Formats: sequence, C-alpha cells, structure tokens
Amino acid sequence: MKKNIYAPYKPLSNLFFNNLLKNLREKFGGKVIEMKKFSKFMIKGENKNSIYFFLNDQVPANTKKMYKYDFLEKKTAFYQSVEKLRKEKMPIFYAEMMKTKRGFYNIEFLRVDEKKITEDYIQKLEKTIKQKPDYWLWSHNRWKR
Repeated sequence: MKKNIYAPYKPLSNLFFNNLLKNLREKFGGKVIEMKKFSKFMIKGENKNSIYFFLNDQVPANTKKMYKYDFLEKKTAFYQSVEKLRKEKMPIFYAEMMKTKRGFYNIEFLRVDEKKITEDYIQKLEKTIKQKPDYWLWSHNRWKR
C-alpha cells in the first residue's frame, strides 16, 4: 500500500523479545507506536492519509469499570478507545480476513457504523466467527478476568 500504516502496541518488559516482536510487526512496512503515545500521535494530524490499525483482541486490564457487551452469548468487556475517534471524523472499518487457500488470504474492509462503533464491530466479529469458527483463536480466553 502506498499509505503510512500505524498500529498501537504494548511494549514487553523483556527488551530482547520486545525488539523481536516489534521488528516482526514492522516487517512489511507498517509502524508500531506505544499504546500510551498512540492517541496523541494520531490526533496531531501530521500523518494525513494514514491508516491506523486497532487490534481489539486483548482483554482490558480492568474489566470491572468497563461497559460489557453481549459477545458470543457472554457479557464481555472491550476497549472503547476507537469510540473516542468519533469526534475526529475518521472513517472506521472492520477488516474481515478470510483464508482462500493455504498461505493466501482475502481481506474485505467493511464500514463501521459511526454512531455505535463498538456494537457494530462486535456484530461483524461474531458474524466472521460464526462463518469460520475454526479461524478464531479459541485458546485466547476473552473471559479470563
């Protein structure tokens, strides 16, 4: 792609593994920015025509204070950082990735409803999981906290 691609990441305490994972994540030209610096970096606006990827697969650190959504028939906490972008007037997409054959994938970008960002994201994710449950990492326990 001829765009700058950025994604937030949480640094690891082990410097060796942190650098290893950072290099792997940046292997194809994207850049990762520390989570705590990411929103300021993005809102500064110096990166016009950039793409920002948010991977919403992590369990929030403090699930007790978070709003929980129905996800796969369980109440589940999700980060709501993307909700804060509503006022920035940035288009938000859900990236649906499907395997076409071994080693090949197709990604479709679906527009997310800007009035209910997290709810629409969850509905799209559930639909993807129900279509191909074998692609969902079931060992990654979203409900461990």
